[in-house]
Amino acid sequence: MERRPVLHAFAFFVLEQLLSKPALEQDFYFSALDWATSQFSQWLMAEFKALQLPPNDKLAGETGSQKVFASVARCWHSDLDKPGAVYEARKDLFQRAAPMLERRKNILQLQTSRHRTHVQQLQLDYKPEHRDRLLSGVQTVLVHRLPSPVAQKGVWVCDSQQIFDLWSEHCKKAPQPDTRRPRPVAQVVQDGSYQHIAEPGESARFVELAADGKERLVMLVIRNFCEHDPVLDWVDTTIKEQVDHRTNIRKEDTGSLAQVGWSAGSRSAPKFNWVRNLKSKSLAWEQVRSLDFRASSVFALLWNMAQNRLPEEVRQDFKAWLETSGIHRMTRETPGEEKGCYGIYDDPMRLLFRDVPMAPPGGVCAFNYSRPIHDEVQPHKWAFSWTTSRAAGFPDRPELNCRELDGLHFILACYGIKVKAARDTLVVWVPRDEHGTSLPNIAPIFLDPKQTANVPALQQGAAIVTSPRLMGVWHKYEKQVWSQEVEDAAQEEYALLGHGDE
Repeated sequence: MERRPVLHAFAFFVLEQLLSKPALEQDFYFSALDWATSQFSQWLMAEFKALQLPPNDKLAGETGSQKVFASVARCWHSDLDKPGAVYEARKDLFQRAAPMLERRKNILQLQTSRHRTHVQQLQLDYKPEHRDRLLSGVQTVLVHRLPSPVAQKGVWVCDSQQIFDLWSEHCKKAPQPDTRRPRPVAQVVQDGSYQHIAEPGESARFVELAADGKERLVMLVIRNFCEHDPVLDWVDTTIKEQVDHRTNIRKEDTGSLAQVGWSAGSRSAPKFNWVRNLKSKSLAWEQVRSLDFRASSVFALLWNMAQNRLPEEVRQDFKAWLETSGIHRMTRETPGEEKGCYGIYDDPMRLLFRDVPMAPPGGVCAFNYSRPIHDEVQPHKWAFSWTTSRAAGFPDRPELNCRELDGLHFILACYGIKVKAARDTLVVWVPRDEHGTSLPNIAPIFLDPKQTANVPALQQGAAIVTSPRLMGVWHKYEKQVWSQEVEDAAQEEYALLGHGDE
């Protein structure tokens, strides 16, 4: 009992310090604020009782420390009889607490308002009627699988002869990171070869007729997926940050592709664990966790926005896989849980979303990325990517000879569909179908950071995809219990690798 006054005094000190500074929309800020408010409110109520103040009718029925503190301010203007020197001794303390807690109330109201606004604008509250209304406005395009793809597997698609001339020698002679793989070849694919070209600004639902005469979804393209420039800018900045800090997993392709989330580890030492692919060995543990949180936040945002935009068959495909496998979602904070916390924007304007569904376990962040025609086997049928930025051109850099950017378009080769790249575009496709990304109309020397100091940012994006190796490793380790000892061991391992200074 003797420690109680000390605890309450410390709580008031914490409260005073927190509320005397600009609001920080961070977990630790509000956790500390809630703790201090709770402790101090208990003390205030005890003081009211000890001073034998008559009951205040405005307090009746009110609960929560926020309302208790708001009521404190009203007490000073009532006609209560002052209970003597003890009351006077506490008056200054009460008067200091009232405006601070009024400010806290305003902070929480602002945060709640911003949260509600973003949920509405980004359509984060899943409702089938929202999805149906959006998809009903997307045109349906009937296509059929071609007898032969517009480009075979292993072909770099060039959208023009100019692009072919820029890249053909590079494709023939560039060093190969893995000489066991066949060298891809460049090939011009004229626009007349495609069944359909989705122009920028054109959303489309591509379907084919099945044997029973029913439509079967082939691919979905949604333009203006996010429609919120501040959020899109933050996502794009975070993607670039991830690419800059993490190793490229596709050195044989152009541009960079950085893996985030859970990984199967190396082929020589497979292990289900969070990716360990940071380029720098000098980052502190807090910086590593911040990078991981921001990465999982981008994909959680993408995942939750997609719920109101994806066709039901795509949603059910992911849902069935996640529920059947029980695999971890993309969060280090609550592994094994479906729901967690993610944030958008940076301090001091960070906005947190708590107890919400987190993204599937893995994904990639792409910068200037293109790849030859290929197909993939993933544990789920569908995959989707989000292009977050695309340059119009580089008239201010004459050495690039690129006043208007071309290339880096998504190609679904087996159906002869080209999706012209544009900012804020979602593409949903089946990875088993032959697909790729065309080469850009900029010479490869200007896209190589080893040869060019200022590599232009052509295009960026993120994709929710899953390596087939991940499931094999997950089944091997799914009974592993994530405990504090495992977390401590991970921290120690990071320290040994130079990722921490503990």
